[in-house]
Amino acid sequence: MEAISGFASNAVVAMASVMILGYGIERTGVTSRLAGTIIKYAGTNEKRIISTVSMTVSLLSSVMQNIGAAALFLQAIRRIGKQTSIPTSHLMMPMGFAVTPVGLPLLIAGVALFALAGSRILPNKKEKKCQLTVAEIWGIDYAIKTCILPRSSNLSGKTREEASFKIKYDLNLLAIRKNTEVIVAPSRYARLESGQELAFLGSKEDFDRFISATGCVPTENRSRLKSILDSGGFGLAELIVRPKASIIDKTLREIGFRQKFSIEPIVHYSKMGESRSDFYDTPLAAGDTIIYRNADLYRSSHGSSGHDSGGDSHSGRGLSRHSYDRSFHMH
Repeated sequence: MEAISGFASNAVVAMASVMILGYGIERTGVTSRLAGTIIKYAGTNEKRIISTVSMTVSLLSSVMQNIGAAALFLQAIRRIGKQTSIPTSHLMMPMGFAVTPVGLPLLIAGVALFALAGSRILPNKKEKKCQLTVAEIWGIDYAIKTCILPRSSNLSGKTREEASFKIKYDLNLLAIRKNTEVIVAPSRYARLESGQELAFLGSKEDFDRFISATGCVPTENRSRLKSILDSGGFGLAELIVRPKASIIDKTLREIGFRQKFSIEPIVHYSKMGESRSDFYDTPLAAGDTIIYRNADLYRSSHGSSGHDSGGDSHSGRGLSRHSYDRSFHMH
């Protein structure tokens, strides 16, 4: 009883609640949109961001519990810090001050203090650089690009395979959205229709070339699909083919990789070298590595874990854990 008595503390329950609420809100994509809105308004200037965050949290805490306000902004603050290279501690302390019911005059004074003198009074401890992400290791740390497929586009009515995004434009199609339906890692038979929103992973130059050739309309910061894919539930990871796995000498096409796994392969690395083009017809061998984009929901529902780049399924397709674990190591 003494070993778990500490969990009866209100403080412990409150902290656990903030973490659970923050993770849940992150999975909805709200924090991604919130962080994007703040950065769009305040830019990357530290003083403006501190002022904007503090005032926004203060307004929220006036109409809701402080814990709820903190939970809503906790993940957003981490995302803002990562995107702007501002130490998270510089943003956390003013936010904690803002949710304290100290009265409007003191609140204004506090916001002004942190905004004007924050660089001198906030902790100057440099945050340790995290280890390289999967995206950085493999040189695929691109921002997700999205576009709407208009009726006039030459892609309308074609299947994914006929469109040949990878071969023609060196772009990986991550997902398709039509109204409220989102298909992650669409199969080669997926039909492209006008009004769909498409999400790609690739360089800006290749995406611009694709836009010019197809007449698709970029959605930029207005994209609901980008908000979903940028949330913490999605990310990049590695799969390594196990020795004596049943998929050895089979191709991704024969396995039905997207249909069974609901994940999008990006890079294939083997003894023969690295391939980023269409490697769907390349037989797999023990030790081969596949870098892919996946969904957290997929992994958690099948009991697997992996190394993500940060980030992530709305598709219900999946692979049984038994066959998945017998075929791959996850890194």
